[in-house]
Amino acid sequence: SWQEITAGLDIRWTTDFEIDPQDSRIIYLAVCDDPAGGRQEGGLYRTRDGGARWTRLARKSALHFSAILHPRRAGWLYMTLAYNETRCPPLWLSKDRGATWEAFTDYPFCSAHRVHFDPADENTIYVTSYGGSVWQGPVEPSGA
Repeated sequence: SWQEITAGLDIRWTTDFEIDPQDSRIIYLAVCDDPAGGRQEGGLYRTRDGGARWTRLARKSALHFSAILHPRRAGWLYMTLAYNETRCPPLWLSKDRGATWEAFTDYPFCSAHRVHFDPADENTIYVTSYGGSVWQGPVEPSGA
């Protein structure tokens, strides 16, 4: 049977999620604002108990798109924002599971969707965008 794990959040526009491969009760959820209702529910959320309780870790834009855990670097979590009219950087990295964030200020487009990891080069990521193709760049923000 099906069970809604986000029932306690009262959200409308989920865009993506990521399940921690070490603990399936830990789930990260990307959410956009409700365009019809004007509710500011967008952000990046996390549950540690399979969906009973949720915490919003970040709200950088109305259009959060995804959460991606780095497969080889424990605690590294990427957050992406869909088209945000360059109001803030669309690509972010947390090295502490979402407690603090650092922006990729040199990412060259206004939208980021998914982060993919180069299996041959641990220092390279690929980022898909909405309207700007695919970008290759460093695994962490410059200056980190």
